[in-house]
Amino acid sequence: MKKIQVLAFVPLFLLAVLLAACGGSSGPSVDVTMTSYKMDLSASSVAAGSVTFHVKNAATDVPHEFIIVKTDLAAAKLPVDSSGMVDVAQVVPLAKSDSVAAGGSKDVTVTLQSGHYVIFCNIAGHFASGMTVDFTVN
Repeated sequence: MKKIQVLAFVPLFLLAVLLAACGGSSGPSVDVTMTSYKMDLSASSVAAGSVTFHVKNAATDVPHEFIIVKTDLAAAKLPVDSSGMVDVAQVVPLAKSDSVAAGGSKDVTVTLQSGHYVIFCNIAGHFASGMTVDFTVN
């Protein structure tokens, strides 16, 4: 009789282990909606650790980028080159998506330490048009 009870428990145990491995340890996620020329985030801060950004380009006509850098500078104070794009030689992107087509979406997962970050689009003219936002990791 005890043998049957143990055998019944094994599949439940394996299911619990599988579920924990698949999603039990994932970190927070943030929805990012990009339009021309604005970025809206579902949260302005998260806890340190692995963060998944669900990036959606809601624009109907132009591609956008998703770039995140850690910096003490406010978004509007990032160094720019002569064309008005962020000078990526002076800031180090921690994560960057390839161009996200109009109507497209991508997930970007990055491990973030506590501090101040700036998220922006660095396609010509987009940063200068306001496609940037400050972000905090606690």
